[in-house]
Amino acid sequence: MFGLSAFAPHEGNILSICILHANCQGGPLSRLLLASSEFSRRWDILHVPNYDRTPIPADALESCDLFLYQHLGPQWGELASARLLARLPVSARSIRLPNLFFQGYWPLWTSDSTMNFGDIYLDYLTDKGLTPAEIMHVYLHGRLDAVYNLEARIQNSRNYQQAKDAGALVSLEDYIDAHWREEQLFSTVNHPVPKISLMVADAVLAELGLSPLPPSILEKEGDALECDRHLHLPIHPAVGRRFGLPFAGEERRYRIYDNMLTFRQYALAYVDCRRKGLPFLVYLASLRA
Repeated sequence: MFGLSAFAPHEGNILSICILHANCQGGPLSRLLLASSEFSRRWDILHVPNYDRTPIPADALESCDLFLYQHLGPQWGELASARLLARLPVSARSIRLPNLFFQGYWPLWTSDSTMNFGDIYLDYLTDKGLTPAEIMHVYLHGRLDAVYNLEARIQNSRNYQQAKDAGALVSLEDYIDAHWREEQLFSTVNHPVPKISLMVADAVLAELGLSPLPPSILEKEGDALECDRHLHLPIHPAVGRRFGLPFAGEERRYRIYDNMLTFRQYALAYVDCRRKGLPFLVYLASLRA
């Protein structure tokens, strides 16, 4: 349980409380905001993860000066954003953050799967009872566009994201649309790279009337600004060819916990895990090179 003891005074100064109610994207954002001397002289941050329904302590809400949040609808009950905003002090300031999501590198991604980072085509092929060799032949060498309209799936995801984050402080859709093919901007569908997190942090600082962070902060903080430095979701080489991605070749190796795997090796692990009915993230973490 979190409490106000989480907010230790710095150098004898009592800091105001900033509650950051966000998913895994809140970790890098918190670190970036606290790297601003202007911000850290005034606020300390309590990052309360929203995805696992961690409750926000009542004493923190009652004393909150700045509330940064990714919107949650009424289906979240007591953690719904509208309910939390109603419990804040009248003097508290609130800023709605974008909930960043991008399917462009993984157009076969689906949430309707028993697997973490589900792949709609791999699920289908595995559940058909094919052997791993047969699955890999069809999955890697068949024409994905002949089975799924990749462009349409990406556009549907983009439309959903724009509608979902319409009220957020900043939209990065235009930047992402302009640059996603030339440089990798997400390491999984909901894990933006540090450069994107910095853009959100600078938008928050600007809204508060504070100076932006220097670009050198990305190099200084390094892996600490990743949502999960242990897992970079591999990109199908056919997707790389379809959209001209220079960083999505067949031989590229991706960090998967303690291993560096090619896309094919990752896909084989996915198939083996689904056939065995195991939790995928636990399975991946248990792999040994």
